[in-house]
Amino acid sequence: MTREIVVGVEDSTVSEMALDAALSEAATAGRPLRVVHAWTPSVWVAGAPGVAYDPVSMTTDAARRAAESAQELLGQALGRRSDATDVTASAEAVQGNAGRVLVEQGVDAALLVVGGHGHGTLKSAVVGSATMYVLHHSRGPVMVVPEHASRAGVARVLVGVDGSESARSALAWGLDAARRHGCPLVAVHSWQLTTLPGRPPMGYIPPLAEYEAQAHDWLEQELAAVLSERHGVEVGVELPHKPPAAGLLAVAAAADLLVIGSRGRGGFASLLLGSVATQCAQHAPCPVVVVRAKNNRLDR
Repeated sequence: MTREIVVGVEDSTVSEMALDAALSEAATAGRPLRVVHAWTPSVWVAGAPGVAYDPVSMTTDAARRAAESAQELLGQALGRRSDATDVTASAEAVQGNAGRVLVEQGVDAALLVVGGHGHGTLKSAVVGSATMYVLHHSRGPVMVVPEHASRAGVARVLVGVDGSESARSALAWGLDAARRHGCPLVAVHSWQLTTLPGRPPMGYIPPLAEYEAQAHDWLEQELAAVLSERHGVEVGVELPHKPPAAGLLAVAAAADLLVIGSRGRGGFASLLLGSVATQCAQHAPCPVVVVRAKNNRLDR
């Protein structure tokens, strides 16, 4: 059975962006797409004394309207995306907390897609809480799509590389994404003097360019070890002299796809707020895919 892509939606611009990105991934991977609209019963207040309200019928009506909204959002997205006409897509509404619903619905998904959030409003704070719950608890790859990501498609796939097992999984996932989107792959290694594998000899302080050359040699060795077959994908490197999250964010542009590994033990439950993955998911101008070890490819 072909594993599907699951995307969470609501009536917002950021959900529209997430749905478009999910359709693009489904089209390039040849996978079905399932749109999930999580909903909770509205708070009903009697409009006049003596008017009887039936909570059962109200809940039924709310469920119907949520399902109609999910179908409408999917229909609009299919109308926008000429590249997704062959995607098998469905939409449904599921009652419950958005974060928990999406994690449950995406437990066997090849990819779970959610919208990022802006800043400064109560609504975006609520959207962000669901996204953060998904990042912390999903067992598979998660894509977070910001509101201002490019609609023009993926121009580059950036992958954060630090030698960890999760980063190697992210690198393999990113190579497959670059192949599917027909674009270059750029391996990004943010480095500082304290993170280099070697140390200069005593009494000698080399220029910064020599340190960067050492970082470049290490990165090339890592790429050779992980990417034994590149499937015709052009592979480049970036070596920002910055802390990890700052370096990745400095390189990323709106038309990119940024792929990073989660260092959580056994899942996202131990992914800490303030980590590289969380910072990138919150602040990157482009979609961010967070991959944990062994989630290497979208087609598994």
